[in-house]
Amino acid sequence: MEQHSHPQHAERSHNHPIVIVTDRGGYIVERLDQRAGSLLNVSHRVSVGKSILPFIAVGRAQLVIDLRVVSRGGQVPQRTVTLRPKERRPQEASISLSETDGGIQWRIELREE
Repeated sequence: MEQHSHPQHAERSHNHPIVIVTDRGGYIVERLDQRAGSLLNVSHRVSVGKSILPFIAVGRAQLVIDLRVVSRGGQVPQRTVTLRPKERRPQEASISLSETDGGIQWRIELREE
């Protein structure tokens, strides 16, 4: 009988994206949902006010360019990156960026392995 109590399994069992909201520049975490904290292996308390960029292992340079575009009201395509959660193995994900309430919303969808 398979259980989904481990955080890594829990985030794969949902089809909707994981959401993180950063500041207007796109770097500093302002809000993250419970699944985002589980994915990155950090608590809400620890992550708020910290940069999200250290969690991007592959694709960071392109995301920095995209964040500049989105912070100026532009649009960018969905990107594939490799996330590096704290003390866990890297995971490939698709990230969409958009403006929201004075910040930037990151919508993360994990890629199937």
